[in-house]
Amino acid sequence: MRVMFALICLISTFSAIGQSVFEVASEYELTERKAKTYSDKLLNVQDKFQGSKKWSKRVKEECQKRSDYFLELNDQHQLMAQGQLTEFIQSIADRIVNQNPDLSKRKIKIFVLRNSAVNAHSLGEGIIFFNIGLLARLKDVNELAFILAHEMAHDVSEHNYISIVKKAKFKDTEEYKELKKASRKKFGSATALEKMYSKIFASMGLHSRSNEVVADELGAQYALKAGFSRKGIIRALELLKDSDKPMWTDSLDIQQLLSTPDYAIQTKFLTEVDAYSAWTAMESLHETPDSLRTHPHCEERIENVQSKMANSHDNASELDMIFQSMQTQILYEYLHTLFEENNLGRALYFAMVQKNRGDTSVYLDGLIDICLFDLAYGIREQSFSDKCQFPDASYSNGYNAVLEFAHAQNSKRFLKMANGYFQAHLADAEKFELNNVISLYEKYFNDGFIRQSDIKKATIKNGFYKELILQLKQ
Repeated sequence: MRVMFALICLISTFSAIGQSVFEVASEYELTERKAKTYSDKLLNVQDKFQGSKKWSKRVKEECQKRSDYFLELNDQHQLMAQGQLTEFIQSIADRIVNQNPDLSKRKIKIFVLRNSAVNAHSLGEGIIFFNIGLLARLKDVNELAFILAHEMAHDVSEHNYISIVKKAKFKDTEEYKELKKASRKKFGSATALEKMYSKIFASMGLHSRSNEVVADELGAQYALKAGFSRKGIIRALELLKDSDKPMWTDSLDIQQLLSTPDYAIQTKFLTEVDAYSAWTAMESLHETPDSLRTHPHCEERIENVQSKMANSHDNASELDMIFQSMQTQILYEYLHTLFEENNLGRALYFAMVQKNRGDTSVYLDGLIDICLFDLAYGIREQSFSDKCQFPDASYSNGYNAVLEFAHAQNSKRFLKMANGYFQAHLADAEKFELNNVISLYEKYFNDGFIRQSDIKKATIKNGFYKELILQLKQ
């Protein structure tokens, strides 16, 4: 009864005025004291190990690396430890735990990770990271539940602990001895090392693929017992199969989207792009050999899970209503993450795609403008190639056209574009928090000094969200 009451409250909150209402994207990370609590929990793994002093020392070193990794992510504002999005995903995890007796004694803590990669992973000790890049691709709550259950299965099976112990013992294996011997060869060391690395990676890949099969089967059981659907599990695996493909492939009218009364985009900077023709016949060159894969083929995973699952009914429709209401927040968090990762070409493209699809949010205009300013800054500071990818055969024509356009500009044109866009779309938003960030760029272009850390700090503290949230609450 209490659970149902909480769900009704959540649904009421998210459906207010017919739109999603969510809080400012700041102060998501843990306090230093709380972060230390979780990092110490990761260190506690070493107490499980019973072995020689030499191996114990190495296990301790591996545990320290994971602990430091956790603290570093929190210090860099990449951990979303709290807030409505994280709390909702935690509620899904709690439901899975409560409906599965073998999970009842485990404390599972979910962190949304500000990372654009399509991934989720368990650190062990009940700590699970769910990347915003994966969340942005999920269509319903059943897919989300299976991926969470899959990571819980890794945790229950102690795959992380087993991996730590294997790393600790690796230096005493025959493979390591052969590797050292190959490195000392006077002639042919490169060939010998390549063969040894392939052998080692193949062994590691075989073990990892076995773990994934276990996690798939056990995770599917957990999700089904918690009332999530069989179809959602299959859809999640199909999504992972296509995770290397672009999320969006729209072609855009760059002139129409970026031209303003103050600065019109010239046709000569636009080019037609055919991203695929030269590489179509060479796709096999980019495939990873089966022996080196860390995960089984998704087709194999789907076939295996289907054979192990009974038919089920979706009993999570009320949760899916909440998840659907959060899609805008998830998308904006994903776009903001791309910006924080300095992936400005992709952030600009996706923001323009969303705007072209009819989203009139001031957030999108703010992101487009900040990307234009930062690309001008990148050219001045000779860091443009770190911020904007080169066109590639694996990208869509629409994305490649934006990349080609960006590479055809110089800092002066980007600056005119950014200033024109600000005047056309943002100047009337007097209280819009992006002004605090833009003022940093203006200071740089006027005075010649700016620190990238100041920009990141300003966007994290002020976010692009406050004006948007005010609009939604009106």
